[in-house]
Amino acid sequence: MPELELVKSSSVASLAQPLTVSGNSATFDVAPVGGRCYVLTDGRSEEAIIPRLVSSVVGQSLIRGVGGSTPRMWPANTQVLSWPDNNNRPALQKAMYYTLKQIAMEAGCPILVGAGDAFAGMNAGHAPTLQGVIQSLRSEGFADIFPVPFLSDSGSELFQPGTPTAFTGPTDYLSAAIDAAATSMSVVNGDRIDIGDYLVLSSDSGVPTFGNSEVVRVTGRTSQTNLSIARAQLGSTARSFSAFNRAMRLSQAWLSPRAPFAAIGSSGSWVWMSCSHDRHPWDTGYTQLANRYYDVYCQFLMGR
Repeated sequence: MPELELVKSSSVASLAQPLTVSGNSATFDVAPVGGRCYVLTDGRSEEAIIPRLVSSVVGQSLIRGVGGSTPRMWPANTQVLSWPDNNNRPALQKAMYYTLKQIAMEAGCPILVGAGDAFAGMNAGHAPTLQGVIQSLRSEGFADIFPVPFLSDSGSELFQPGTPTAFTGPTDYLSAAIDAAATSMSVVNGDRIDIGDYLVLSSDSGVPTFGNSEVVRVTGRTSQTNLSIARAQLGSTARSFSAFNRAMRLSQAWLSPRAPFAAIGSSGSWVWMSCSHDRHPWDTGYTQLANRYYDVYCQFLMGR
């Protein structure tokens, strides 16, 4: 690892009370986040800890000595480095390093790590920091850590900085208008829509809004482009839509387990769906990213 640099985290900055060598809880200057890696340092030595539980400013059920670091006695006001922090800063680097090293020490199996940033690609965001950490750990002998490149099937950059991302198109477009009572719809292509999919229909040109959008579920199809649909799903309201309005597949990650417990399409919770529309790479982008994980896993099997 590079020489220590004392750069404070953008959240937790220090211990508020001493932490003994065998201490099972740590009191910070502000509330920590359960499951997050915190690096205690005096500029010469450091220890990584992870609180499993949090009560106010106290991290409880600590995992001490994460990633092979050494548990020590730490006085009050000891500096704490942790993510979130600016890209390429020591806090982010160290949190990644110790966390990934701990996983590697315990796993006993290959570890595939996405070596990019879903909203910045391979060369921006936190990606360069993570790639450096992976390379460092592999050079230390953790040869079963494999970076997964964020590249498309053609080898081009999968996600790129800014909005929109590399994949800006929606799942599909309506090829004909529908009214609020229609139980079927026609789309332009249909090749990326399956029975059972939830789709966001929207007349908005940008981020879908509650007042101009609806969630429908695909219940059947009479051809590739002609679909039977159930209207007003997940708490949304049936509406009329024009030809060439967008049809955007709702990420299944947002449906389970939330769907049984929340009206995702309701006005109050619609904001959570704004991360699953076509300005973000939840659709085609992640399908191709899954292909890269499979490719790297096959490379591991071939090298055994």
